Amino acid sequence: MAPIKHNSRLDLLELYKRPAINQISGFCEEIHQLRSVELVAAYLRAKDSAPRRHLRNKRYFVGHTGVTSSGENSNRREEHLAVALWNASQDGTPLLLPGTSELKFLDYQLPLKARQGDKGVGKVDLFGVIDRVRPCVIELKIHPVGTGPGDTPLRVFLEMREQIGSTMRARP
Repeated sequence: MAPIKHNSRLDLLELYKRPAINQISGFCEEIHQLRSVELVAAYLRAKDSAPRRHLRNKRYFVGHTGVTSSGENSNRREEHLAVALWNASQDGTPLLLPGTSELKFLDYQLPLKARQGDKGVGKVDLFGVIDRVRPCVIELKIHPVGTGPGDTPLRVFLEMREQIGSTMRARP
């Protein structure tokens, strides 16, 4: 594993692609090398260069129907789970969270790309609101039976950051 060069311009997309980020054996060492000030600076750079759908007159909520775009026999299990959760919530009953909070799903597979060339930008698995006030971004991970240990927490966080970072510039 190549060490992270400090005082360099850390790129979150490149960090996300590093094999050690998604390997339990290298995960702890990789985290140990990261500096919070570099992560914050990298996040701010990524936020500044993020796509802005609203500036291209593209909507985030595109009117999903509750049917997966990938078809029934797709291996895109996270998409299928997101659609199933969204469909289950369409009777108006919110999902009860620990304590007294309620989560209402507003949409699934929320698009973030503003144009075809937006690299590393995809869709948010589920988007909702907690207690009718707090936005909630949900990144689903399914660990297939018989495979390795799955994504590390840092890998999931970086994937979420890559996905939702594009929405940050849409805020005033």
